Amino acid sequence: MSILAECQECFKQYRVPDDKAGRKFRCRGCNAFVHVPDGHEDEYQDASWGEPEAPISS
Repeated sequence: MSILAECQECFKQYRVPDDKAGRKFRCRGCNAFVHVPDGHEDEYQDASWGEPEAPISS
């Protein structure tokens, strides 16, 4: 399987092999560093969002 990594500068997306999890590489589009997420980062990121709050009525 592969991991989806996205450049935070130009938003170019890459499919990266699983063995590259947690590493960085240079974006081919803008030369910025792209961080390859690992499985642990996705779990924490998803857990932090939670359910949206109800809108405040005036």
